[in-house]
Amino acid sequence: MKQRKIVSSIGYVEIKADRSESTKRHEDMVRLVAFCQETLNSTKLNAITAIQAVGYYISFYHFMKVDNVDLMIELYSFEVPKYISQLSQTLSSFNLLKQVMVCSDKYCVNDDSTNPQTRKRENNDCNLDQATLDKILNQKKPRTVFSSLSFKK
Repeated sequence: MKQRKIVSSIGYVEIKADRSESTKRHEDMVRLVAFCQETLNSTKLNAITAIQAVGYYISFYHFMKVDNVDLMIELYSFEVPKYISQLSQTLSSFNLLKQVMVCSDKYCVNDDSTNPQTRKRENNDCNLDQATLDKILNQKKPRTVFSSLSFKK
């Protein structure tokens, strides 16, 4: 069986308690920026993923250099469920979390050339063909089909 080869995986995470001081949370954000800046300057990476978790709230950031300007954008933020009854609400955010993963997988790669087309990772590292992948994802759900997971009593 062909295994997927991970070229590079880089990112930084800062975690704080829910009731931490706002200055400490801002210091963590500055620390994330400093880590990302230092890594981009010392490696040939295009971008870096940074994550900040404060209590039950998680934010994903994408750090990159554009025209010699360091840019950090928020990709997605969400609140992790505290109880199992809240888990069904989080299922709707899985598609956005997958998009964050795809963004990281596509752009957080080594910059071996100046051509943007060759810098991006090719999509040929997937073991499934496109037709099988479309069947699994099933993006067009019929109205008569309901979710197989139900957390209601």
